[in-house]
Amino acid sequence: MLSRNQLPLHALILVSAILAPACKPEEGAATDTDGTDTDGTDTAATDSTATDTGATQPTTGDTDDPPVEFQYCAEQHADGDVIVCDRAFDTMPRVHLPPDDDTTVFAGHPLALRDGRKVTLVDEQGDLAFPGYQAKDPRVPEGFAWPSYEFIEHVYRISGTITTRADGVAIADAEVTPVLRLAPEVLDGQLLGTWEGTLSKRIDDGHYDETVRVPIRVTFDRFSDEHHDLHRWNPYDDADPILTYSLPVLGTIVNASQPITLSDGTCAPALTSLGEGNPWFGLGDEAELLRELAMHTLGDTQLLFMGWMGPMDPATPAALIQDEVRDVYTRFSAYPHGTPNGQHLDDFVRVSAGGEACTP
Repeated sequence: MLSRNQLPLHALILVSAILAPACKPEEGAATDTDGTDTDGTDTAATDSTATDTGATQPTTGDTDDPPVEFQYCAEQHADGDVIVCDRAFDTMPRVHLPPDDDTTVFAGHPLALRDGRKVTLVDEQGDLAFPGYQAKDPRVPEGFAWPSYEFIEHVYRISGTITTRADGVAIADAEVTPVLRLAPEVLDGQLLGTWEGTLSKRIDDGHYDETVRVPIRVTFDRFSDEHHDLHRWNPYDDADPILTYSLPVLGTIVNASQPITLSDGTCAPALTSLGEGNPWFGLGDEAELLRELAMHTLGDTQLLFMGWMGPMDPATPAALIQDEVRDVYTRFSAYPHGTPNGQHLDDFVRVSAGGEACTP
């Protein structure tokens, strides 16, 4: 049997005294005791490898469990095997990911990689229709929990045989594992801020001239107090359970009744100055953006601007994981439903400059 020699008490005290100075910070060094960045520089927000030592490292909820080893988001917590992103980073990439390799990549809906390339899943029958309207399509990999809208909130780890295509990559024999879920506040938070675009000039009631564009500037600064419930898959079936929610994003048209400087330095006229040609005629100055998942049929995901529909790309997991700015995830257009010669929102993009009073 192995024996262990016990140090006498006075020897332990002596060893502790010798080692103690090595644990003391250098004179004048900043000591970060609360997890905040004492020198005002948030290096984690710009670290594409996500080695964020200052952000909170959550546990799975049991103090005996090991900490989560990868920092996907500025604030996150574990929910079983999936990490939940409670707050994204302030700079791109908003969500950090582990590195891809020859057999494994990370992707988010509408199924795309962090570098913007499209991901297509294939099998012996060809391309998989995902996300499609075939609610019971057995070819969709198990990890997508099909049929459900889990894909609109998740980032996935996808492994398989990867080949390059002109429009992206194809993955055969895919094994799909959800690794990160983005809270609705994170997805809809992508829509907050100031946006600029153009509307079609009004001709008369219900008719607009798409060839004449009228600039607008909108600041979305808050969520609605009420959640918009999203069903697991079929919102037309009252028995289908609620899966998650979206948060209507509310804002104000800044140049509704006063001219305002746009981000390019030009002066946008007050919409009211256009009289009955005002594209916002009779609508006041309020605006709304909303994620809707089954606009016309199952799987028909849309982002709605005052009820006008357009692609949901700016508020998707793919938008959060992008490593640089890409138009498809930062620009938005919307049309009304089935209205010939109707209103058209175009080139709607978030901006950071402008906003001063001006004279057209």
